[in-house]
Amino acid sequence: MTTEQVAPIIVERKKSEPRERQTRLSFVQNAESNLLHAYQRILASVDQGLNTYIEARNESIKAKGDEAYADTLPNLAKGLETVIKAIAPLPSDLVGIVYPDEVHQVVADTIHGVTNVIPTETASTKASE
Repeated sequence: MTTEQVAPIIVERKKSEPRERQTRLSFVQNAESNLLHAYQRILASVDQGLNTYIEARNESIKAKGDEAYADTLPNLAKGLETVIKAIAPLPSDLVGIVYPDEVHQVVADTIHGVTNVIPTETASTKASE
């Protein structure tokens, strides 16, 4: 018997690119991300509103001195107006929390499926009869 050495088989393969990790909790993670974005929008709008009020109050104090407190309501209105302008997109943020892309796709597919099942009469089908 002869002992022959068998050469090992070497398989070279390309390293695959890392993929984004998908978890079962991606729905929750997306909702949390949208919620944090909404909180940030609220906090930023309140900050902008307070800054607007403080600037308007300081201008009133410079212009009117002790009588500046008569301008409290108009100054508050300016600050509130700034808050409302900054917070206007908030409803869209909230929709993103309760109606994420996954749910939107399921609803769209369901509606599409239902509309394909329901027969529709058109003027052309009535005319051909």
